[in-house]
Amino acid sequence: KLVNQNNNATYKLSFSYPKKDLEATKKFLEAQEQEKIRTDLNKNTIPRNWDFYMKVNKGSEDISPNFAYDDGVFTYLGFDNTKTFPAVFMYDNGKESILNTHIKKDGNYEVLVIQKITKQILLRSGDKVVGIFNRGYAKNPLDKTRETSNENIQREINKK
Repeated sequence: KLVNQNNNATYKLSFSYPKKDLEATKKFLEAQEQEKIRTDLNKNTIPRNWDFYMKVNKGSEDISPNFAYDDGVFTYLGFDNTKTFPAVFMYDNGKESILNTHIKKDGNYEVLVIQKITKQILLRSGDKVVGIFNRGYAKNPLDKTRETSNENIQREINKK
C-alpha cells in the first residue's frame, strides 16, 4: 500500500501569533477611526438658520450672495460664477470689523464661509456695498459646550 490509513493524520496546521494579530487589529481599528474622522470632517454642514435679509445698494448686485445660512457655528454665503467675492465685515454699534473667512466648493456655488455668526454683515468691494441681516440670530443656538457644528468632532486647543 502507498497510503497510510492512519486516522490521526494532521490535515491542517496553523500557528497563531497573538502579539502580531493584536498589532494588525490595532492598525485596522486606527485606520477605521481615521476614515470616520475624515468622513465627519468632509460632511456638508447642516443649516440651522435660513432667516437672512439682504439690502443691496444700487450697482452692487454682483457682490450679493445667492443664498445665506448658518449652522450654529459659521455663516455661509453662496455665490454663483457670475458674482465677485467681496470683503466681509461685521457691523456692530456703528463700527465695522473685518471677519475671518475661507472658501469651499458646494455644487455649482463657491461658498464664502464666515468664521462667526453675527447680527449684521457688510460686504464691500470698492464702492459696492451689501448689508446682510441675520434675523434668526440667537434663536436656535448650539449648546455652549460645543465649538464645532459636527457633534462627533471636538475642538482641542493645545497650549504650549
